[in-house]
Order: sequence, then C-alpha cells, then structure tokens
Amino acid sequence: MRKTLKKMLGIAVAVCAGTTILGTAMAQGPCPSWVDARTRYLDYRELGGCSCWQLEILRNEIYARHGRIFNRDDLQSYFSNQPWYMPDPGNPSGTRGQNRFEQRNAVVIREYEKSAGCR
Repeated sequence: MRKTLKKMLGIAVAVCAGTTILGTAMAQGPCPSWVDARTRYLDYRELGGCSCWQLEILRNEIYARHGRIFNRDDLQSYFSNQPWYMPDPGNPSGTRGQNRFEQRNAVVIREYEKSAGCR
C-alpha cells in the first residue's frame, strides 16, 4: 500500500510539473519548423523555443492539412502560400479526418500557448 501510494504521488508530481512550468524548465532547443503531428504525440519540450506566432502556425497547420479555410487573413495567407495546402469547402473547420494524434496535439499546443501568455 505504501509503495503504491508513493508511486502515485510521484506520477502526480510529474504530471503537475509538466503542465505548470511549460515555458521554463521544460524548454529545449529552437522551435521546430515542422513537426509530424499526424503520427506521434508532441511533447511540451519541443515547443519551448517557439514564439507565439510559431505556436499558432504549428497548431493551425494541423487544421490546414485537413483543408481548413481560415477567417483571419494572416493565417489564410500563410497557408495559401504552402504548396501542400488545399482548402476544402466541405471541411471548413479542418476537424473532420483528424486522427487521435492530431486532436491531442492541437490541444497540447493550445495549452502551451496559454501557459506562455500567447493570445
């Protein structure tokens, strides 16, 4: 019982540390220019070197790869200039067709944006 409680406490501390000090102790290296958010879960450490704009691009790329049509001119312009981007009027939000990695990664990036003080 004591060993199990100690193990559970260790897991709780690790989870709390991973969600509260995202922008400081966990930050490592420069922001990735592209991450394969479709085939694996992203880690907070990968996002530590990213500016707010870079985080916004990484998050919205998940939606753009599924054809999202952006209301904001800056995002629409950015993705329209990517050779792979194909707007899909049948999937304007870009959520249809996302797999579990993409869904979770969009949330992880958004949480990181919030913790970093991005709008």
